[in-house]
Amino acid sequence: MDVNTRNIVSATATLGIDRQQPRQTVAEATTPAKPESAGEIYQISDRGQKYSAELEKNTQLLFELAPLAIPGPADIKQFEQDFGRALQKAGIDGDETIELTTDYDGRVMVLNDHPQKDRIEAIFEKDPELQQQFAKASQARTFQQLGELHNQWLKKIESGMNEQAAGLWLVNEARALTDRSQVMKFNSDGSEAVADSNSNSTSQGAMMAAFYRQISG
Repeated sequence: MDVNTRNIVSATATLGIDRQQPRQTVAEATTPAKPESAGEIYQISDRGQKYSAELEKNTQLLFELAPLAIPGPADIKQFEQDFGRALQKAGIDGDETIELTTDYDGRVMVLNDHPQKDRIEAIFEKDPELQQQFAKASQARTFQQLGELHNQWLKKIESGMNEQAAGLWLVNEARALTDRSQVMKFNSDGSEAVADSNSNSTSQGAMMAAFYRQISG
């Protein structure tokens, strides 16, 4: 797991959730909603107070580092251009989609049964810089998807879902997303085959800030 995605897991761990424990389901967390009465007072648990200061500090640090540390749409576009040039130089073309991912050692692999799989993987073996560019593009796509999870969380709350259940859903989905290797699909000209329609609608820093505000709220 790369440094940026480890930040996600670190932030959720600060909430006091043990990564090794079984995940709690939404059904287990859901309790009947109780109408709020005027002047009702909510008290923070001892556990919540214990982690409050550290969580605030970590979240603020992430906000400050976000503009510098978080890859964004520009990294995806840069990889598309450089990957396209590398494919053209290697004489690789055709209509087959190229599905790229990384293994545990950080090597770029072709996941699908592409007829020129070995030649494509050889491109990355000979070009460490292009391999790093794919790593950044992959991280950028992961962060965009985390922003989408935050938007889904908002919709669940707005539709009346129990906040604790919605929060657990978000944490579990974020963990699942950051635990698995990102897979990106490209055409033979290097362009992304299945691009996120909302990839340029919101800045990466803004999406991540919203996500961290939710898990720290």
